[in-house]
Amino acid sequence: MQEKILNGFNHNVNYDLLNKLNFVPKFLGSDEKFIRWEFIANNKFKFNDSIIKEVANNLKQLHSSDLKFQENFMHKRLKAFLENIKKLDRLNDIVQKSWILLSNRLKNFRFKHTHS
Repeated sequence: MQEKILNGFNHNVNYDLLNKLNFVPKFLGSDEKFIRWEFIANNKFKFNDSIIKEVANNLKQLHSSDLKFQENFMHKRLKAFLENIKKLDRLNDIVQKSWILLSNRLKNFRFKHTHS
């Protein structure tokens, strides 16, 4: 079980789509507060050639699928984070310059929301 921590950007995924991918734990259902997944045993992660190949195959499966996901809200999310930084009076030159750089790049970059 996974607790939803809502921020206006997450949990907009059609989780039923994920059941079509064999490398994702089976989605069992959700409500306003929780998402339920099939239990998987936790193993210590070992980074080796076999794992790298498995991750590559999983990414290939995802990107060659015809599954349609929602739009990526990266620019809006970063803008919301910047507003929170301002409210906390933590805005400084480094954050401001980074925001300008990221904002300009993201405005011109279109995230694909389909994996076909």
